Amino acid sequence: MSASEGAGSGHGRLRQGAISAGRLRQSAIFRAGVSGARPAVPTSWPALEEAARRRMSRQGWAYVAGGAGAETTMAANRRGFEEL
Repeated sequence: MSASEGAGSGHGRLRQGAISAGRLRQSAIFRAGVSGARPAVPTSWPALEEAARRRMSRQGWAYVAGGAGAETTMAANRRGFEEL
């Protein structure tokens, strides 16, 4: 089925010319930034991490910052950043 045949098949394809919700949100954020608005949520990971740390309980932050369990996601993220 081609993208122009529609989204009724359940395969997650969009009709030709359809705009996804994510694309609409991205566009709204871009337009707001061009107008000088700053996002409520930090966009740099160090600032986002600091904002999360300030808002979480000490126990919650210790769990998340410590790798939240087996630390496999944390290790994969570090490998990904090292590849950049």
